[in-house]
Amino acid sequence: MENSIGDLIINGKGSSGGDKFKKVSIMGEGFINGDVECVKFKTCGESDVNGNLKVTDIVDIKGRIGIKGNLETKNLEIRGEIEVNKDLFTEQCKIWGKIDIGGNLNAEIFTLDGGCTIEGLLNADKLKMILSLPCKVHEIGGSDITVKKGGKLMFIGLRDIMGSVKHKELTADIIEGDNVFLENTKAKVVRGTNVKIGPGCEIDLVEYKNDFKQDKGAEVKKSSQKK
Repeated sequence: MENSIGDLIINGKGSSGGDKFKKVSIMGEGFINGDVECVKFKTCGESDVNGNLKVTDIVDIKGRIGIKGNLETKNLEIRGEIEVNKDLFTEQCKIWGKIDIGGNLNAEIFTLDGGCTIEGLLNADKLKMILSLPCKVHEIGGSDITVKKGGKLMFIGLRDIMGSVKHKELTADIIEGDNVFLENTKAKVVRGTNVKIGPGCEIDLVEYKNDFKQDKGAEVKKSSQKK
């Protein structure tokens, strides 16, 4: 990275100011006070960034990370917990665990096995959610949207007790896509070209263009076809 000052490496417990780095590696507990720009960001343990985080290649998290500002990266892989106070921008996002976003999440491919809280819009071309923990999203938009009931998510260090969570469901105001398949979902409005409402769903209104299917274990208060 142009004008970078080299690598930032923290082993054990340490802190640093924000800057431009080639690589950031935190093994243990690390705190960065300020905005960070780098090519690769990797942490195993506990870390916090008191600012924005911009990574041109990959963010690889094993454990927990908190980011006070925005997160922008090409690839994001999480095995554990991530909290972003503002917006998240990424091409590909894979999460095994829990994600909390204070703003919007934009991705081309979004894959989640776990739980999430997204205060704004979750927008992805291809979106797949396995509900191993409760999920709450204000609005979901995409091309292919798949939400399925999950099982136990085993991850050492995650604060929630995975096997004991009873209400593994998605709650959303609006879900809109081309091809939509839902299980264990509560939503006010679902819109799509082809919509399938699977078991465990409670939907107030379904609007579809071509095809609509409803499982006998789902509740849909109203459905209408839009030309």
